[in-house]
Amino acid sequence: MKVHVFYTETSSEVGPEVYTRLLQSFPEKISTKIQKYTGEKERRQRTAGKGLLRYALKKLGRYPAVSLDDYGYTALHQPILINSDIQFSISHSGNLVLCALVEGEGEKVGIDVERLKPVKLELMKFYFDPDAWQEIVNAPDNTLAFYLHWTMREAAIKASGLSLEQMELSAITTEDNTILLRDELYYSRILSLRYDYVVCLASDKEIEAVALTELKMEELL
Repeated sequence: MKVHVFYTETSSEVGPEVYTRLLQSFPEKISTKIQKYTGEKERRQRTAGKGLLRYALKKLGRYPAVSLDDYGYTALHQPILINSDIQFSISHSGNLVLCALVEGEGEKVGIDVERLKPVKLELMKFYFDPDAWQEIVNAPDNTLAFYLHWTMREAAIKASGLSLEQMELSAITTEDNTILLRDELYYSRILSLRYDYVVCLASDKEIEAVALTELKMEELL
C-alpha cells in the first residue's frame, strides 16, 4: 500500500497571524474546539494538523468533495472523515506535526512522532513485554530504543482505531517491523525526517511506498 505523509514545523519563526488566518478558515466546529485548548503550543499544533489534512485532501484531488466539514469521530472517539474512503492519522511532538493518509475503503493507517528527550527508563518497564524491554535496556542507545518501540505501539494503536486508554501496552508485542495487537498483525515503517525525532507509520498491510511532502506553515493557508 502507498501512504502519503505531509508534515510541517510550528517554529517560533512562524508569525501568530498565520495560525489566526488558518483557524478562521476552518469550519466553526473545528476552530471552536481548537480554541478551547489552554496551551498556545497545543493550539498551534492542532491548527497545523488540520491545515495539513486539508492541504492533503487538495493535493490528492479529493477536495472539496471531501473536506474538513466531514471531520467527525467514531464511537471510540477516533477522528475520521465521515462517508469517505480516506483514512488519516495526525501526530505532533515538539515543533513537528504530521498527517498520514491512505485511500481505499477499509484501509488503516496510524502515525506517531516523538521528540527525543531523556526518559526515566525505570518507570517505563510496565509498558513493554519482556522481550521488548530487554531490547531497550541492552541497546547501545537506550533512549532511542525506547522511542522506537513506543512509536511502533502508538502508531499501531492509532491504525487499529483504538486508543491508549483501551490498550494494555505490555500486551502488545513487536518483532522486527511487525506489531501484534489483539491478535491482529500490523506493519511498521520508521521515517527519518529529523535527527532528534522518531516517526513511525503503521498499517495492517505492508507499506510498500511512502510519499513525503514537507511544507511551510504559510503554504497551508
